[in-house]
Amino acid sequence: MSSSLLLVIVTVPAVLSILGCLFIVISFIMFRGRRENPLQSIIFCIALADMGHILSFSIPLYFPLQPDLCEAQGFLIELFVVCSWIWPGLYAIRLYLSNLHDIPATPRVTVTTHVVGWGTPLILATTCWVFHLYGPAGGWCYLTDKKPLVRLLLGDDVVVITFLIELIVFIKIVLFLRGSGLRGFTTLQAQNRAVTRRLSMYLLVPVLCNGWAVADRVYGVIYPGQQLVWLEYTTACLAMCTGFMNALVYGTDTSLWRAWSTLLGKNTILSPVKISHNNIKHTTAHDDDGGDEHDKLLIHVDAD
Repeated sequence: MSSSLLLVIVTVPAVLSILGCLFIVISFIMFRGRRENPLQSIIFCIALADMGHILSFSIPLYFPLQPDLCEAQGFLIELFVVCSWIWPGLYAIRLYLSNLHDIPATPRVTVTTHVVGWGTPLILATTCWVFHLYGPAGGWCYLTDKKPLVRLLLGDDVVVITFLIELIVFIKIVLFLRGSGLRGFTTLQAQNRAVTRRLSMYLLVPVLCNGWAVADRVYGVIYPGQQLVWLEYTTACLAMCTGFMNALVYGTDTSLWRAWSTLLGKNTILSPVKISHNNIKHTTAHDDDGGDEHDKLLIHVDAD
């Protein structure tokens, strides 16, 4: 893959992703309501992981690393790539526990979540370093192209496992909504459909942004030494879109737009999104501090 063409392909989505992640991070810091919401804390970690992912991939394209730093870049890419895959899975699990089992985000649960979210990628990245699995891999250093099966098992299997967890959790939530006894109310039916659409968007991000990478690795295992140039370009471009897509899907909701509108002295909400990350229960409660009281998927019956 030509380094100049690769640079062009990744620059635009990388910039969009960094801006999207920064918006989530700044919103989390600015508004107390988001800092106090366990789900928003996970979204904050998703944004941090995505920024690390984008920077570890793209910086060496602009500032080439010395050969002796190749393993260091591979370590950082593996660390943040796995983080960016694991945290959405933890978000899905938190959503499931709080909505379907009423298990609160206690300090112990929060610590466990962070240990899994940051510790698992660190263990995987360190293991690859110990066994010298990092090396040249296209336009950067990552799990070496010489061992495609290892790259598939230690990298892309994580996104597949995470996607399956999200798929199972969201199917359970949709089934819960359908069996909630609210079918006779047209407004609530519409809100349930809105939640279902949002959950579908959660699943779309890993399929759109990471599915190509998995396909590329599988192709490398089946046909060692062969490359599909169009598939590699597509993988590079869409992988850089992950931060931007996650910012749109996870980070934007009415409570956030309301908080920014209040802060900026605006009286209208420009966002059409009507779902925020809180409680499946239906409510007319608003929060002008950028977050909500619970850690469930809240549907606002907004009058604005």
